[in-house]
Formats: sequence, structure tokens, C-alpha cells
Amino acid sequence: MQICGVDDAGRGSMLGPLVIAGVSLDKKNIRKLSALGVKDSKKLTAKKT
Repeated sequence: MQICGVDDAGRGSMLGPLVIAGVSLDKKNIRKLSALGVKDSKKLTAKKT
């Protein structure tokens, strides 16, 4: 089974630059992303010093 994701950052052509990225991988490879430390940025908390 393929897992796909798309994300964007920026404001777009009307207000500034926009970056869009997509990724597709086999479901069995999701654990490899976790091992590399890849996380959902919306689930991260602010870094405490």
C-alpha cells in the first residue's frame, strides 16, 4: 500500500513565495522515517532552553 502526503509553506503568488512538496512511499517504510527522526511539524512543541 502506498502512503502519500502533500504540504505547503508560504503565502502564495499574491502575497509572496510558496513552496509545495509531496512524498509517496510504501507503508512498510514508515518506520524508517521515524528512525530518521521525521515528525509532523504540527505535533512539535516549542524548544525549551
